[in-house]
Amino acid sequence: MTYEGRNVYPIRGAHLIPKTSELHVEHIDSTGLNGVSIDVEGLSNYKILFNEMPGLEEHGAVMKTAILSKDSRGLVFTRHEDFIWLDSDGDTLHFGYNMKLLPKFFNVIGKLDGIEVFTLEMQNPIFEDCCDDRIRVIPWVAIGAIAAVVAAGAAVYTALKTSTTSSVNNSYCHHCGALLSSTIVTTKDPTPFEILVDGATYLVDEFGIEYTEKTQYYGHKEPEDCPAVVIDYTTEDVALEITGTNLDVIEIYSITGTVTTPIDLSRRKK
Repeated sequence: MTYEGRNVYPIRGAHLIPKTSELHVEHIDSTGLNGVSIDVEGLSNYKILFNEMPGLEEHGAVMKTAILSKDSRGLVFTRHEDFIWLDSDGDTLHFGYNMKLLPKFFNVIGKLDGIEVFTLEMQNPIFEDCCDDRIRVIPWVAIGAIAAVVAAGAAVYTALKTSTTSSVNNSYCHHCGALLSSTIVTTKDPTPFEILVDGATYLVDEFGIEYTEKTQYYGHKEPEDCPAVVIDYTTEDVALEITGTNLDVIEIYSITGTVTTPIDLSRRKK
C-alpha cells in the first residue's frame, strides 16, 4: 500500500491499518520480528514522524529502527540500526546503536532550536585501543554489539512523539568525479526534553550520531592524482524499517524528504 506517496510494506505478521491522517502498524508482538518497511529510495534526506515508544508501560518493550542502503552494484545492506528499550526498574529509557555498523570514532550531537548544545567524540567500544585521551569510550554497554549512548526519563518520554531523520552528504572530486567521503547524520528530534549523555544532562530537541566514511580516493590531489578508473562507492538509502517487541501499535504521522539530485560526472576522467 502507499502512505503519503511512499510505498509501505508490513514486515512478517504486522498489520497496516490506514486511519484518517495516520498509518497504524499493529500486532507488534513478543517475536521482535513484526513491523513496517517504508520506501525512501530516491530521497537524499528524509524525516519520518512516528510515536516512538507506545505501550511503554509494558516491561520488555523494545523498538528498533533500521536503515537499509543499496550500493552501485544493487546490493542492499543494513547501514544503521538503533534501539530503544526500558531498563528493568521501568524508570529510564536507553537509546542504543549497533556498534558493528559504526566506525571506530563518531560524534554524539545534540541541538536545541537548531543551535548546537553539545558534540561529544566517542570511541566505538568494539575497538579496544584508543589513540586520543580526549575520546570518550561509551560508558553504557548492553548485550552483544548494542551500546546505549543516550538515556532519558521514561515518564517524560512516553508523552512525546518524535521523528527519525537521516542525511548523507557525499563529497566528490571536481575533476574526476571520484567519491572522496560521505558524512552521515542520523538524528531523532522530539519535543524538548532532558537526556543523559556521558554522565551529563542536556536539554535538547534533536540528538543523534554523525560520522564520516572515507574512500580510497580521500585526500588525493586534484587533478594530478585523479585516477584513470573511478570506482563508484556511492550508496543510497532505500528503506527504513521499524520493528519492535511488545508494543501496542506504531503510529506513523508523516513521511517527508528531498528528492536526490544526480551528480554531474561529465568531467570524470576517461
